[in-house]
Amino acid sequence: MFGTANKLSKMNFIDRNLSYSWGKFVYKPKGTHGPRVNRNLQLVILHSGEVRVWVNGVERRLGPNEACLCLPGDREYFEFSKTEESMHSWCQVDGPNLAPGDRERLAALPAVVQMDEGMGRLLELGLELWSEGEANARDLLNRLAQTLLVAYLRKAGFYDGVEKRSRQSLYLEKCERWIRVRLAQPLAVKDIARAAGLSPQYLSRLFLEACGLTPIKYLWELRLREAARLLEETGLGVAEIAYRVGFKDPYHFSKRFKRRYGKTAREFRRELWG
Repeated sequence: MFGTANKLSKMNFIDRNLSYSWGKFVYKPKGTHGPRVNRNLQLVILHSGEVRVWVNGVERRLGPNEACLCLPGDREYFEFSKTEESMHSWCQVDGPNLAPGDRERLAALPAVVQMDEGMGRLLELGLELWSEGEANARDLLNRLAQTLLVAYLRKAGFYDGVEKRSRQSLYLEKCERWIRVRLAQPLAVKDIARAAGLSPQYLSRLFLEACGLTPIKYLWELRLREAARLLEETGLGVAEIAYRVGFKDPYHFSKRFKRRYGKTAREFRRELWG
């Protein structure tokens, strides 16, 4: 069963280095939660009662044994049953970086999915281990979370056609690994194509079909994501980070970073470091 979780890392929005968490809560009648801006990839499951969830202004309704996926950056508001208690639980990936194209694919899935028996067993076991606070169960909890999320995504149709795209995925993974160790170098489409053993034309079509970006736009996205990581995890100056991830000058970096994250690099770091 756990073998299916390996597909998650190939989708680039979950990997074994990330943190996962679980929880369960009962809301009294007329209970609400939010509004909030979600920072995690969170699977919300309703056990009893009912809940109306507004995601970016669009309403979803969940009944017992139904689930929905909340994405990072979504603005959400929860309104629970007015007449009875509502029990819900969640399983989430804490603060993931969604790869280019994955967010759009996730947002296009059905808003609400019916839980099946297998998903229910995974959820029950995960919540039980989480509530017991077993320190030695961390790896098992992470695998359970990955497997539950895979099961949800499969039920929602996320993996439809994955087998057809498996060869493309291998090429893309090869390209990304090659790019990541050369972020500071000037790179062109022909360089990436040569490393993957493809023609530049086919490589461009592959990236557009898989993630909706050209190879060069994907390269800049990787550079910005690495810059965000360095801003959070190191004390390097903004200019040094700009050069390390492949920008020719800090001015160009600052413009692109603000366009991507909605704030300057210094503001981004200040918010993370408090």
